[in-house]
Amino acid sequence: MTALISTIILNESTNAKEFLRNNIIHQDQFDGVISAIGNFVSNDLESEYAHNTITLLGTRGSGKTSFLLSLRDYFGCENKKKDGVETHKALQVLDIIDPTLIEEKGHVFLNLIAAVCDLVENHFTSSRCNPDKYVRETEKDWKNSVTTLAAGLPSIDHLARDSEFSWQDPEYVMENELRAVGAAQNLRKNFNKFLAKSLKILDKKAFLILFDDIDVDSSKGYAVLETIRKYFTTGKIVTVLSGDFKLYNSLIRQSKWKNFGGEILRYEASKEYEANSNSRRIYYYDDMVTDLTSQYLLKIMQPQYRFQLETVYSAINSAKKPNINLGVDKEGEFLPLEKALQKIFAQIGINNDYQLESQKHFLLNQPLRTIVHFLQRIIKAINTDDVVLNHNANIASVLLADLYEKNINIELLANSPKFINIEILKLLVREKQIKELYQVSPTSSDNSLNAGVFSLNILFSNAIIKYRFLIFDYFVRISYLRNIIDYYSDNISLDRGLIKESGVLNDLVLRDIMNSLQIYHFAKNSKQSDLFSLINLPGLKAKAKQRNTEQRLDSVFNDISVSDAQRVLGYMPCLAGDYLYSKESKLFYSIYTLLSSIGELLKRYDLSKDGNINLKLAFTELSQIRYYSIQGKAPNERNIPKNENELDDIDEVADTSENQDTSIDALTDSTIKWMEEFKDNRLSIHLLGKSFTRFYVGISNLMNSHKEEDLGRLFHLCVLSFMNSVLIEEVRENLSSNSYGISDLNHSNIVGSERTFIENLKKVIESRAKAGFVYTDGLPFSCWILKCPILLAYLDYSNERLINSLSEFYESSGLIMSEFNIYDLLTKVSLSINESKVKKADNNIDHWKTDGSFASKLRYAELIKLLEDDEFDMTLFKNIDLSQNTSNNVFIRERLPLFKTSTQIRNFRKYLKEEGYFTK
Repeated sequence: MTALISTIILNESTNAKEFLRNNIIHQDQFDGVISAIGNFVSNDLESEYAHNTITLLGTRGSGKTSFLLSLRDYFGCENKKKDGVETHKALQVLDIIDPTLIEEKGHVFLNLIAAVCDLVENHFTSSRCNPDKYVRETEKDWKNSVTTLAAGLPSIDHLARDSEFSWQDPEYVMENELRAVGAAQNLRKNFNKFLAKSLKILDKKAFLILFDDIDVDSSKGYAVLETIRKYFTTGKIVTVLSGDFKLYNSLIRQSKWKNFGGEILRYEASKEYEANSNSRRIYYYDDMVTDLTSQYLLKIMQPQYRFQLETVYSAINSAKKPNINLGVDKEGEFLPLEKALQKIFAQIGINNDYQLESQKHFLLNQPLRTIVHFLQRIIKAINTDDVVLNHNANIASVLLADLYEKNINIELLANSPKFINIEILKLLVREKQIKELYQVSPTSSDNSLNAGVFSLNILFSNAIIKYRFLIFDYFVRISYLRNIIDYYSDNISLDRGLIKESGVLNDLVLRDIMNSLQIYHFAKNSKQSDLFSLINLPGLKAKAKQRNTEQRLDSVFNDISVSDAQRVLGYMPCLAGDYLYSKESKLFYSIYTLLSSIGELLKRYDLSKDGNINLKLAFTELSQIRYYSIQGKAPNERNIPKNENELDDIDEVADTSENQDTSIDALTDSTIKWMEEFKDNRLSIHLLGKSFTRFYVGISNLMNSHKEEDLGRLFHLCVLSFMNSVLIEEVRENLSSNSYGISDLNHSNIVGSERTFIENLKKVIESRAKAGFVYTDGLPFSCWILKCPILLAYLDYSNERLINSLSEFYESSGLIMSEFNIYDLLTKVSLSINESKVKKADNNIDHWKTDGSFASKLRYAELIKLLEDDEFDMTLFKNIDLSQNTSNNVFIRERLPLFKTSTQIRNFRKYLKEEGYFTK
């Protein structure tokens, strides 16, 4: 069977139009309607009690009018063939009747009679010139039937004469009024005779009457239904109604309620009656209305002749799946609709199959008119293998009613796209959907909400072309917030608590917003602090009152040998918390603070005019150690001197005034160069949401299980965790296994080793080399993040495997060998260790030897560190023969009962070999 091909030409699809039979999107429904009409004509022509009514159901804009126009064109074309099928000659097709266009005092019944009269009179006019076809008696007989019919028309609702009956004149009553009453009683019969004579004259068997939009105006719509019920009871009329079934149901219910009258309903529903009754009697009438409505619809719109216009999404997934082609104009090139949509959403940044499907599902389930208008605005041109987008398109206007319903400030976003994340967050908070829809995907059951997030997703993708800072802005305002609210009860009032306190809905400095969020979260969940990103540091040397403070942050970075750039970078991730009800304060280090600082630098650069901004001053401001209020009292930390963590409301700034080195200028230049490398790129919020959530979970696990004692190594792992999360999710989003072959990345979190990240880098490098792709193909975001000079400054450059892998990943672009690297400096900064944690470690120093979880690959890095601390001879694993009870085998099993099987020992030995332990 030849596949059906439908074509949407955007420049010609603004208004309803007829289509050829095989060009119709709703092919199944069109064939069904044609079959039903043919069945009526073949079997019901002489029936006197037939309701040959076909109902075409669909929402506003679903293509009902175009469907009716196509039906009219199909049946109304005399002596022609369409699509190889001879046009049905038995039907006389009338013009489509739209009751909403009928004058206020008009009636649909009169319009129908007038349309038939016009056809017959035109026939007589044209046939008078041909004596063989014209019979005067036939015309006279027909006109008599019209006169007889007209006598009963005043009895129809709303057509009665305004004058009062003159009952005082007996002669008038007998000759006129009583005759009119008799005519009214025979109105249906006279109407059928009129139709029969008209059809015989026209040489047709039945009239095809098409009604459009009768459900819109309740008064006129119900008049149409009543006309069908009372008078369209002959097989010589085939009726096609179009409309929305929900609206039909509403207008019939409205009429049925009126039947009861106002007084009885007022009494039955009164509070006095309700107070003296076991149940409200109004429910009885409601049930009665429902039953009457149901029976009315069953009679007028028989279920077997109801045809629901399916959405485009349903059509392309149906058994007769049509091939829908899309073009801008007739002379241009065409692409299959689904391929065009894939090209459109790919340019917006949506490549993930699941996300692409959710976007298509939402869009293609909208009314056809909405789909066409969306495509008209977003598509500039279509080539043989590509779609050119209109980046300045007003996409939001297509779904404006839904956006207004959800109180989305479209005018603000049109003038100031930088506020888009604030609008997204407001919407998610109002709808209580921040957990479910933080990735801004149209996956809810609320169509208006889906329309809102669908539009905002596209607006965000457009906005980051100019405002790259929105990437980090989303991370701060939405993604981080979404992850930390898992620690709060479901009934938490975000708008009055966390959100209000942090200022996340205001246009503030991103670093301050993030720090406020972290401190608020810390204060509310201090008992779970191991799960947070905050790294607890001893207080500053300048504020401490005891000796041995050389390992404090300011002791290390205020040294004269430290460059300005290193000092700025050393303080940038730092923040402090000040307890409201005690003198104690806490000093923290946070990867989130660093990322929000990078976002703030981007924000100031993006919002500046032509990049004319003093970024050096911005670096200095963002290196201030600001303090934030911690709600509640400080915990009683025994054996820690009272002033150990006391900061006394500090506002410490990285001092760059005395040193006149140029490192800060070099840092600024490198950062600007890095910023400019990410141009004209689009990202989906889905990719950002997945990346940041993976990162959040990874950091939580790292903070909870790390064994590091200095800041350098721990923060190095934090940075790698961020890089690894972005890399994994962008590969999953953009690089399919078919084109790149990257399907086996290690999705494990980074805990104590760089190994996972290095393995993933190498897999990407190898896959790109095999596929012949260049540096940034498919991975623009990862390539950009992994080259950030600020992030690179915290990495351990002595790790040759890591640095070599990064250098190879960058290819010809080259690794930025950071002259501002502060890893070694951070290794001199000690961590503040909680007393209970130390005590637990002392009491359970050998517990790990029996902990079977260390036999898992995820904890190999921790196990190696524990073995080295225990001065375990690692060479024992080198030549062990697990098939025999050798001395080495027995020794390992006795010393390390965490290994329950030989396979676990073998896997660990393999890991050690890969890590090069047997060659050291």
